Formats: sequence, C-alpha cells, structure tokens
Amino acid sequence: MLTSKLTGQALNWAVATALGEHPIFIDVDMDGDKFIRYGGFYPDWANDWIYSGPIIEDKRITIQFDGDEIRCDLTTESGGFFVGSDETHPLIAAMRCYVASKLGDEVEVPQELA
Repeated sequence: MLTSKLTGQALNWAVATALGEHPIFIDVDMDGDKFIRYGGFYPDWANDWIYSGPIIEDKRITIQFDGDEIRCDLTTESGGFFVGSDETHPLIAAMRCYVASKLGDEVEVPQELA
C-alpha cells in the first residue's frame, strides 16, 4: 500500500511497524471493527495527539497548512528528507511522513486492514 494513502487502522499498523518496539495484534470488537493493539494499548496515531505528539516532537516533524493541504516534513540525522500530506488532518500527514522515513513509500499492511 502506498504510504501516502494510508489511513485509519492501516496507518496505525504502519506506525506500530515503524516504531518496532512491541508485537502488533489485530483485535476485533463485537461489531466486527478491527483495532491495532500495540504494547498493551489501542493507540490511534492517526487521530490522537497523545500518541502521535511524542513522535512529532522527537522526530521534529514540521506541520504546515498550505491552502487545502496539510504538509509535514522530516529531515533525518543522515540527511534524508521525507514528506507526508493530507487534506483533512495534521496527524495523518505527520504519521505518513514518519512512516515514509522509516519504511519507505510503500508498506505491507495485513489484508484485513487494507
């Protein structure tokens, strides 16, 4: 899946994969909705500053509002430059940027989340 198109639980899976500290599980609730469980929590990096904020701060991801687009960028210590964008939400743009910096422009996501 293209990193630039990741949303929802697929984006959460990619962020968890990029972080790589804990095993990732897919849990299903009574309605059949799927959620990522990582490190004993159900983090929603795509929608919750509590989870994504520390990554944005640690990696010094910049967030810019440019007309109808939100654009984020990140420069790594080795000089790599990565961009993520979204039309609606800064956290989606920032987490796409982070995932691109760790995993590249394409990410394998479990079929049930794609």
